[in-house]
Amino acid sequence: MDLGHCAAFTKATLASTHRSREVPDVISLILDTDLGDDVDDVFALAYAARHPRINLCAVTTVLGDTNWRAALALRLLDELGVDDVPVAAGAAGGEVNTVTLSGDVVVPTSAYDPRCDPRSATELMADVIASAPQPVWLGTIGPATNAAVLLDERPEALEGLAGIVMMGGRHEPAFPREHNFGTNPEAAAAVCNSGGPVLVGDYVVTCQARLRREDLPRVRRAPGVG
Repeated sequence: MDLGHCAAFTKATLASTHRSREVPDVISLILDTDLGDDVDDVFALAYAARHPRINLCAVTTVLGDTNWRAALALRLLDELGVDDVPVAAGAAGGEVNTVTLSGDVVVPTSAYDPRCDPRSATELMADVIASAPQPVWLGTIGPATNAAVLLDERPEALEGLAGIVMMGGRHEPAFPREHNFGTNPEAAAAVCNSGGPVLVGDYVVTCQARLRREDLPRVRRAPGVG
């Protein structure tokens, strides 16, 4: 995965709103992420939190130690100066991670942030969708587990969704499976077959932008995250 994933994901979300009769100036978005393994989800969260046409309603985490991922998401939102977006952990697993954020700052394994929303990821999703004044977009940039559970346990949530944008899949049989769909193919299939508006950006589509080594000096000179 690379920077192209988050860029293509956000562009696809914004572009897909033009299919509606009324195009809102600002779209409401729940971002479901496996933040913490590759840099692309960091860019995606920063982009969504700072984009003038995105109202980031909630962040949910998926795959492995989701409490750790939620703590990492909260730390990134702190760096962005965003303190009004709830973050909830989703279905947990057994992955162990340690990521250096900047300088000597490290989020250790099994970190937990007490500011994490006490609701589960799917409970937070359902509550945000039910209370939103306009339809909400659900964006999944990790395995689709949380989205599938939401639609199974709270099928009425589909009525409040403007659509689901999924990052995943790869249509080249010569290459290994793509991570997001390959980790939980049943969940991906369930969401794709949910009957709601679903837009999928596969691996090839999302590899249109890359962060190269020669770009790093510009990144380091930037005044802050976002």
